[in-house]
Amino acid sequence: NKAVVNDVLTQVPHSVTEDALRQKNYIGSEGIPPKECARLAKPILSDDKVLYMLQSSGIDVTALQEPSPPKVEPAPEPAPAPPAPPAPPAAKTKTSSKSRGLPATTSNKVKPTEKAKSSANVAKPSVKSSKRVVKSRERVTDVKVPSNDTEIAPKTAPQPPKSWVMTFILVGLAAIGLQLLHLFLVEPIGKGQALMPGGWKVKSGLLYFLPNSEKASFHMNFKGVATYYGADNKKEWEMVGAVCHGDDEDCARGVHIEQDGSIRIGGKKVVTVTAFGKSPVLSPWPFESAPKLAVVRRPREN
Repeated sequence: NKAVVNDVLTQVPHSVTEDALRQKNYIGSEGIPPKECARLAKPILSDDKVLYMLQSSGIDVTALQEPSPPKVEPAPEPAPAPPAPPAPPAAKTKTSSKSRGLPATTSNKVKPTEKAKSSANVAKPSVKSSKRVVKSRERVTDVKVPSNDTEIAPKTAPQPPKSWVMTFILVGLAAIGLQLLHLFLVEPIGKGQALMPGGWKVKSGLLYFLPNSEKASFHMNFKGVATYYGADNKKEWEMVGAVCHGDDEDCARGVHIEQDGSIRIGGKKVVTVTAFGKSPVLSPWPFESAPKLAVVRRPREN
């Protein structure tokens, strides 16, 4: 009846009234032989209060209750004996027990019967049995009851430090940002697109900053002039337009490519391009399609 013992031990801290017993650690009957454990547990498990405690918790205690002794029918009483004939009166003597030195008799004292002795023995438990019960209770306090509420946490893989996670995130965002910037720099300007004042287009993208890389670029400054620099980083051609005023909201700032292929700078339509040296190359870079412009030639500036 291991389940019953565990149930008893589980209920002990909740049912005892003594703080000394409630604060004990019940660890089970480890190290005690089974026969000795059964002998010590029998007085406790047979107690009416313990059985009532278990029944109130919904535990079946039928196996713990001792079977009631079979009823014994009382033997029929014998027929009453016929009355004895009256005894002859005793002769009175003048001598008394006191005068003869005999001890006085105590006829009024009644000796206890065997039935009274047996009931007295049942009412008063022996010192030996009480010591045995106390000893068994002391051993019960050392019983360790396994808890059914404890759960084993699943093993998880070790997690990397949060600092490393943030570093990976920042590096990933930086890589994405650099990729977008590179695509913006190398993409030519198409119809309906613009390059704002202060903006750059670089033919080699971010590779511009590496040694021995191509340095061709297109720049829109704040004075209404768009300039193209060749592979040797020298000025090859430029287009001059206008500058939008701060209160003119309808003015298109920077260089704009209209849907018909014409070019406007600061809202002014550009009709000529000034070339320094050889004929200007306007497409496929920095413009997606070549605009129709008149070419004006000038000597290259030193």
